[in-house]
Amino acid sequence: MSNHKWKPIEDLQDNWQELASHELAAFSPIWAERKVRLADSKTFDLFNKKLIRQWAIETGIIEGLYTIDRGVTQVLIEKGIKASLIPHGSMNKPVSEVVPLIKDQENVVEGLFDFVSQKRRLSTSYIKQIHQALTVHQDYVDGMDSLGSPIRMKLLKGEWKTLENNPSRPNGSLHQYCPPEHTAAEMDRLVSLHHQHSVLNVPPEIEAAWLHHRFTQIHPFQDGNGRVARALASLVFIRAGWFPLVLISEEHRTEYIEALEQADAGDLSPLVNMFARIQRKAFIKALGVSEDVLTEKTTMDAMLQSISDKLQERSQAPSMEENEKLIVFEYSKKLESIANEKFVELRDRLSAILADSAKDVPVSVLPSKPSVNNIFRNQVAKAAEELEYTADTLSYHAWVRLLIDDKPETRFVLSFHSLGSEFAGVLACAAFLDQREFGENGEIDVQGPVIICPDPFQFSYNQELSQIISSFEKWLDQALLYGLAQWKRSL
Repeated sequence: MSNHKWKPIEDLQDNWQELASHELAAFSPIWAERKVRLADSKTFDLFNKKLIRQWAIETGIIEGLYTIDRGVTQVLIEKGIKASLIPHGSMNKPVSEVVPLIKDQENVVEGLFDFVSQKRRLSTSYIKQIHQALTVHQDYVDGMDSLGSPIRMKLLKGEWKTLENNPSRPNGSLHQYCPPEHTAAEMDRLVSLHHQHSVLNVPPEIEAAWLHHRFTQIHPFQDGNGRVARALASLVFIRAGWFPLVLISEEHRTEYIEALEQADAGDLSPLVNMFARIQRKAFIKALGVSEDVLTEKTTMDAMLQSISDKLQERSQAPSMEENEKLIVFEYSKKLESIANEKFVELRDRLSAILADSAKDVPVSVLPSKPSVNNIFRNQVAKAAEELEYTADTLSYHAWVRLLIDDKPETRFVLSFHSLGSEFAGVLACAAFLDQREFGENGEIDVQGPVIICPDPFQFSYNQELSQIISSFEKWLDQALLYGLAQWKRSL
């Protein structure tokens, strides 16, 4: 067994610029423009409220404060944190105990938005306020006495720890955090370095990961350090105009712990990449938010005025949007060509394998043509809904398909389409397959679409084509690997 020994926090590594996400750098200005237009939208306000509720619920689950059935979690995100919405037996603790904890966490995230709007600088006193607000309804913490026996201690709220809080790992090793006598000095240094990073314009995904990890290295509070760390990372993103960092226990927990351990060993990149991917997914969902919402109070005059405003807005800057379309559509055509070449290569290799197995199964590749672009639109809409974004196949739609004409008939599809509720200069590629069984009486049983890559690939007009191609080729290889694994199950 090996112990992890504490050492004073370190500044960013020398090559920190190399950790930056090119995709987020491109999406950020696109989202900033879109966000201005959504400022007074009720749908965007509801989107933000749901995101805050999700953060409030999940940050406690990932910390092990409580467990909640996944279906109940979704109801609370949609309808609000209300005890009346929680069925008996869906939590591992009394509802009367869990709901106040979640509401405390919800208040903290809302407070982060207020803090940013007031243009306040981060300080150790504010970090203590975050901890105090998170633990309003948490009075005790489990610990060990000097003999190693479990005890329950009164929680210090908003105060630095006075005793060591070094956890033991399952293998018996000890993870050492900052000793109590050095905590105040280390926290002062953490905040000072964070302010220096602001001057250097360190990208949000890098700063959020650095601040989160270095805070956890110190572990300044008796309990609740994980929740505070995620609040601090969220603060960095909110200040950038992005989204609170929502880590979902069942989806992210293992990767999250491993990324923190790699950061302990000096490699911050896995944590940066994880945070960047979560933010990218939030961008994709947010671009699907519509600025238009019909209510009972919507009048014909208001609707016609809205249409007039929209047409005038488009007439004022048509050349810019058309130029963005020309660029990103050309980018897509290049990626479609790469995908087609990869599918042809895969077709040839599969045909050889099937021939060796004495199976006469035709394998073919077909790219879309303008006259048949509407094929797969229903599957694309369903796939996008499952991946939690809005697919716009009217502004742009193309696809590449590989068909294995066996029983069942299997189609691998890559769909290229505009992303969002309206064109914003961003396109996506979704990978899915569907399988068809043909009955004796002509009936068709369709299974799918089955998502074969957990995230869509997305790209925008303001990115470098070489960077897009490099990322796409890696994504495509992974998508095809997932697809082949899915097809193999049907053999």
